[in-house]
Amino acid sequence: MEKIDIDKLDLEGWPLPDDYLIEVGRLALVWGRLENLLRNVVANLAGLENLSDPRLFLVFNHPDFEHNVELLRQLCKQLAPGTPNLKHYPELVAQLLAVKKIRDTYLNGAMSPNPGNGEIEMDVPAEHNPAEIITRKVQVVDLRCAMMAIDDVQHEVYNLVVGLERPDRASID
Repeated sequence: MEKIDIDKLDLEGWPLPDDYLIEVGRLALVWGRLENLLRNVVANLAGLENLSDPRLFLVFNHPDFEHNVELLRQLCKQLAPGTPNLKHYPELVAQLLAVKKIRDTYLNGAMSPNPGNGEIEMDVPAEHNPAEIITRKVQVVDLRCAMMAIDDVQHEVYNLVVGLERPDRASID
């Protein structure tokens, strides 16, 4: 069997058009930043103020996203009476779980071109009946909206801890 020269391999448009791959990559990177921030916030609320402390990685690096959200919820519930900027934590927890679903839709879904028309599609559970699978068209703008929703929640997590607003960022509808 002949060896493939990776440097010369032309992957343009494979397995999806490049504009989709760019947005999927962007979405994945923004998600990774949110996960890292969530771990740091949980560690900080738990009393680890030095985020380079190796205990941070031992204690908070293994739970999955949902566990970290639950840790955040429990810590905020405990600390909220004495920390006014934590009062909106229930809404933030709901937002975190909502963007996890959005992330899962695009990063765990199987997007592929429709062989008949070339449009990018993916199979997803029907909203009214999750046991039913429907085929849904995916556009680049859908991926961008998902990425922006994740980024918005990332800033809400940040604001929870520092209590600052972001006047430099316009919201999207």
